Amino acid sequence: MKVNKLDFNLRAVLASPFTWVMLLLILATQVCYHLVYAVVPEYAWLSLFAPAAALLIIWLLFQHPVQLFWAIVFLTPVSLNTITEQADVGLSFFNEPLIVLMAGGLMLYALYKAQFNKALLTHPISWGIYLYLSWLLLTCFTSTMPLVSFKFFASRIWYIGVFYFFGFYIFSEKKNIPRFFWLYTVPLIITVISTLYNHQQEGFERDASFYVMGPFFKDHGVYAATMAFMVPAVLMLAVKGRILQQRSLSRLLAFLFVTILITGILFSFTRAAWLSLAAATVMAMVFFLRVRMWMLLSVGAVAGLGYLMLQDELSVALSRNKQSSGGGSNFNQQVQSIGNISNDNSNLERINRWHSAMSMWEEKPLFGYGPGTYIFKYAPHQNSKDLTPISTNFGDGGNAHSEYLNPLAETGFPGLLTVLLLVILFTATGMKLIYFSRLKNVRILAWAIVLGLITYYAHGFLNNYSDSDKTLVLIWAFAGMLTALDVRYGKKEILN
Repeated sequence: MKVNKLDFNLRAVLASPFTWVMLLLILATQVCYHLVYAVVPEYAWLSLFAPAAALLIIWLLFQHPVQLFWAIVFLTPVSLNTITEQADVGLSFFNEPLIVLMAGGLMLYALYKAQFNKALLTHPISWGIYLYLSWLLLTCFTSTMPLVSFKFFASRIWYIGVFYFFGFYIFSEKKNIPRFFWLYTVPLIITVISTLYNHQQEGFERDASFYVMGPFFKDHGVYAATMAFMVPAVLMLAVKGRILQQRSLSRLLAFLFVTILITGILFSFTRAAWLSLAAATVMAMVFFLRVRMWMLLSVGAVAGLGYLMLQDELSVALSRNKQSSGGGSNFNQQVQSIGNISNDNSNLERINRWHSAMSMWEEKPLFGYGPGTYIFKYAPHQNSKDLTPISTNFGDGGNAHSEYLNPLAETGFPGLLTVLLLVILFTATGMKLIYFSRLKNVRILAWAIVLGLITYYAHGFLNNYSDSDKTLVLIWAFAGMLTALDVRYGKKEILN
C-alpha cells in the first residue's frame, strides 16, 4: 500500500470551511511563535522565516507527505530542547512544529476524503488507542487544571495521528521499517558521539552525565531510554541484516552503532536503562521458548500478589543495602545501589514521588487530577518522612518517575488500565507475529519492534518519559509498525 501524494481537488479544498480553519490555526501558530521568540533576542530573527517555512511545510505535506514524515523522523533525535525563561515555554525545535502542522493537515485530509482503512480502524491496537484517548479526553473535563490537560491531550492526538495512523500506511511496505530504524539511528548516533565527547572532557564523571547530553536531550534518563529503545532494532539490522536485505557494509555499520549505543548507555549512568536492557534480554528468551501470553500474565499476577504479601520483608532486606549511587563512576557500585532505599537520594526521591502519586490517587481514585497535572499538584501530597535533600516544596521537580503511577494519579484507575491494555496489546501482537508468521523477515522485524517497546515499558517502572518527543515518536511509530505487519501479514501468512 503506497502513499506518495495526497490526492486533492484544489477547488473543493479551497471551498471547504476546514481549509480556512486550518489556515487560521497555522496563522495563530506563527503569531504565537513570533511572540514567544521575539522576547528572546538570540531567537528573534527566526520569526522572519516563519511564514515562508509554514508555506513550504504545507506544500510538502500535500505534495510529498512521506518525505515530510521521514524528515521529521530524522530531525527528532537532533532536535533542540529549548526553554525560554522570559516566556516560560519549552519547545523541541525543529520537529515539534512540523509534527503539529502535519497532524493538522492529515486531520483536514481525513475529514475531506473520509476514506479509511477498515482493517486499521478495527485492529485491537487501534481499539486500545480509542479507549486510551477517550478516557484521557473525559478526564480533561474533570481535570483540576483543564488548560494543562487539554494541551496534554492535544499532544497525544498529534503524535498518534502522525506516527500511528499515518505511519501505518508507510509501514505497510515492510521495507520502510528498516528505513525508519536507520533514519532515526543515524542522527541519534551523532548525539551519542557528541555526548561521549563532552563527557570525556569532564573525565567521564557521574555528575557530568546529568548535563553533557544537552541541548539534544533534557536529561540523562530520556537520553538513555531512547538509546535502549533502539538497541534491539539496530542489533537485528546487524545480526539478521542479510534477511532484511541489508548490504554487508550496512550490517557492519549496524554492529558499530550497537557498540556506540551500549557505550552511551553505560556512560549515561542511568540504572533504569541498564535494567531495561536486562528485561529485554529476559523477554527475548521468553519469546525463544515460545511462552504464551496467558502464561506471562499469570506470572505477572503471581509476582504482583507476592509483592503485596511480602512488601514489608522486602523493604527490610533492601534497607540493609547502603551502597550509594553518588560520588563515583564505578559501575559495580552503581549496580549495587539500584536496591538501596536507605541512603541513596535518587532512589529515596523516587519513592517520595511514588508515595505522592498514590496519595493523589487515593484522593481522586476514579478520574485523577487530570492529564499532565502531576508536576503541579504533587507537592502537598509529599509526606515529611519521605522528603530528601533533593525534594522541593514547590513541586517543580518533574513527574512521578513511573509510567504507571503517573497516569494513575492523573487519570485514575481506569486510566492506568488503558495504559496496561496498550502494553498487553503491543506485546501480544508482536508475539503472534514472532511465533506464527511464515515470513522470516516479518518475524525478525517483530522481534526488533517488541523488544524495543519492552525496554521502554520496563524502564517505565522507574521513570516516565512519555512527555518527551524523542520517545513519543518511537512508541507510536513502533505501534504503527506492529499494526501494519499484523494487518498485512497476520491473516494471510499466519500458520494455524
